[in-house]
Order: sequence, then C-alpha cells, then structure tokens
Amino acid sequence: MFRRSVKWKWAMAALVLFAAAIIVPLALLPSHRNEGASCRAERWPVKTLTDPAGRGLRLDLVQATTIEALRRLPARPGGESFRGGTVERTVYRVAARLVAAKAIEEDSDIHLVIADPQTGGSMIAELPAFRCTVGATRSARLLMQRARVAFLRACGDPGADDYAEYGPRSRATVTGLGFFDFLHGQRGVAPNAIELHPVTGFAGRCTPPDRVSSGG
Repeated sequence: MFRRSVKWKWAMAALVLFAAAIIVPLALLPSHRNEGASCRAERWPVKTLTDPAGRGLRLDLVQATTIEALRRLPARPGGESFRGGTVERTVYRVAARLVAAKAIEEDSDIHLVIADPQTGGSMIAELPAFRCTVGATRSARLLMQRARVAFLRACGDPGADDYAEYGPRSRATVTGLGFFDFLHGQRGVAPNAIELHPVTGFAGRCTPPDRVSSGG
C-alpha cells in the first residue's frame, strides 16, 4: 500500500511539472494578443518557415557572424513563398545590443531592433506568435516559441502602442534565419533590409526601459 502511494505521488508530481512546462510559456505571451489579430503579411510562408524550403532546413546548423557583416550583404530576396539564395537559407547567430521592441498588431510579430555592439549599425529581428506558425515543422515551431518566450522573460511585453526602449547595457545572443524585407520606413531597418526572421533562439537580458517613444 505504501509503495502504491509513493508511485501515485510521483505520477502526480510528474503531471504537474508537465502541465507547468506548457502553461507557463503560454502565460508569458502578451496579453494584448487576441484571436482576431492577423497572421498574414508579405512573404508570410518564408517568414514563418512554412514554405517548402523552410520546412526542410537544418535549423541546428548555425553560422556565427556579426550584425555589421549582415548589413553589408547584397540583397537577394525571394518571392512570396520561396527563398532567394543562400542567405535566406542560412541560420545566423549574432551578438547584439537590444535597442527597442514593439508588438506589431498587423501580423502579431514582436519587432525587435538590434544593433552591432561595436559599430552601432542596426537591423531588425522578428519573433512570430506561436499560433501564427501553423504549417512549420514541430521542431521549428518549438524553436520559434521558445525564442519568443525567452525574449518576454528577459525584457517583458513591449506592448503594441509604442516602442519599449532598452538601456545601453541590454545585450543578447540572437539566432534566426536570414531574410530580406524591403525598405518601407520601418524602425531599425538595415541598408539592405536584411532581418533575422524568424528568430529561432534568444538569450540575453534587458535593462529597464529608459523611456518610451512613439514610432512605427
């Protein structure tokens, strides 16, 4: 009888831990998200790894580089549902200074502005919402979800109204797919419009926001 009681207690403990592993990350998702928010934008399949090439990529093969090096690459974007060359098929990892972030209502992404710690040159990294990555492989969806949750744990919910500004000591290692957007006045955009989109890994910390400023 004693052995049965111990086994039952261990089973219940394991069940609680399993539930916590699922519920805690979901609880960290921004509260302003709702089911009516959009999950579509230009080149959406490429941005969320739901395109045919994206589903077949080895996301564990990561190339270390710098933000400045990425900003100097020639822009070779692909189409609505296909990738444009090697850059958009490569997972990059950069050391970054975290500048600012904002939740974009139009596509539910978190728009994160990062900068090269040495030169100050900026680029954009985007963290999609988990519900907007349906169609990607299970492993890819988990990587994108964990990256977004890691960012929210480190920096909090930036909100959708204004940019949350981060202090000069905010640092992170950011991993993601190379992606060429187009220039349309977005904050932090690189000269060649390269982004890490989607982000598949995030580790870092934010200092408390110095201020909050409006912008698009």
